[in-house]
Amino acid sequence: MSVKRFFALLLSVVLMLSVAGCAQADPEVDTELQRKLAFGAVLAQRNGMDFTTLGPMNDLDKLRHKEMLVTYWGILDYDTAVSTMERLLYDGMTASTDDFIGSDELMAIFSGRMEVTSEVKQYLAADLADYQKAIDFLEEYGYEREKLGAMTTSIAWDLDRLVTVARWCVGVEYLTKEEAMPYIDEAVSKAVDSYESWEDYFAGVVLGRCLTYDGDVEQNRQVADDLLKNKNSIYKKVDFKLAV
Repeated sequence: MSVKRFFALLLSVVLMLSVAGCAQADPEVDTELQRKLAFGAVLAQRNGMDFTTLGPMNDLDKLRHKEMLVTYWGILDYDTAVSTMERLLYDGMTASTDDFIGSDELMAIFSGRMEVTSEVKQYLAADLADYQKAIDFLEEYGYEREKLGAMTTSIAWDLDRLVTVARWCVGVEYLTKEEAMPYIDEAVSKAVDSYESWEDYFAGVVLGRCLTYDGDVEQNRQVADDLLKNKNSIYKKVDFKLAV
């Protein structure tokens, strides 16, 4: 065997071992982090952003995300980052939408037990119209109307935003990964306590956003295609709930 061929063979063996080592390096840790970050996939996807990493960003991305954080969230440092995440996690920014979704009146109307009189229409008019838009939208993606009608919380919208905000704050270095993870972990815990699947969780996000933004569902159409229909979606790759 020539010296040249020997070194080529040696190089190929080293590369094979290197690739194999990378593929086996802490796969459970990587998979679990991907699962946790997937709870922020809806907002990230809607903004055309990555949701699979948790760490400092490059300088250009830092500028972009700092601008978004201060403009839309009032976040400009550690303290405002923590107070915003705590508000999303503990204060229930979707509390008003949950009051409507879980109301006896809505449940009765949805089940056909209550007639939508002019008085009821006037009282619930705006929310009822927005809610119907969300239901119609989700039915296009195979959701069952009866199951949607039984959903009583849209906390997923708060939790989806929390995970994304936490990621951005780590990215611009307002928080370290270690400081952000407890908030992400608690968001994930609340999500799996409140919903049964990725599909349920996605529906909760859509309901919360739709009821807050006057029935705006179309901005979620591409997101729904990507997360619910795409065979390579993160929803297809990681479990919503961990096996017990």
